[in-house]
Amino acid sequence: MANPFHKNLEALLNKVGKQVMNRSKSALQSAKPFSKGGGDLENSVKYEVKKVESGYEVYWTMTKYGKFVDKGVSGYQMKRGFTDYQGNRLSSPGSGFKKNTGPIPIKPLIKWIKRRGLKGRNPDTGRYITDKSLAFAISTSVKRDGIPGISFFQTPLGLAMKSFKSEMQVAIAQDIRDTLKGINFKFD
Repeated sequence: MANPFHKNLEALLNKVGKQVMNRSKSALQSAKPFSKGGGDLENSVKYEVKKVESGYEVYWTMTKYGKFVDKGVSGYQMKRGFTDYQGNRLSSPGSGFKKNTGPIPIKPLIKWIKRRGLKGRNPDTGRYITDKSLAFAISTSVKRDGIPGISFFQTPLGLAMKSFKSEMQVAIAQDIRDTLKGINFKFD
């Protein structure tokens, strides 16, 4: 239940949470290879406003690999980067990929290839290759070159933070006015 002394602030936090969630989902819908929509990552983006001892906290959650799609992953040959919510260009988190380590697991890639209906071809012969061979080629490429970050979450968060400060001041002022309306002073 919303605290009656903070109802406007709590409503604003819910508005911001929902706005960032919806913009993140929209960014995923327009980004390749997620443009078909309805994927696990898009469906997993959620938010929650929690009342804590010191005030409120807004949590956004998503599937584990969402962080890698948002911020990217550096490969062992190529270093990747992303733009954070403040507009700063940062290095993608290290992946732990080393040239001599084994390949990335291909079972999830095979599922992804089948779900997307992708077909790989041998560049020399032009013949189709198996899904397993395509998954191995993708895994080798990701290990070597990494994955570019698309900032699908960082950008909407930055947009929300730009307007949040002024909107927060208005919400708090309204909460104070609402609280003062309910106070009656009586003198004998």
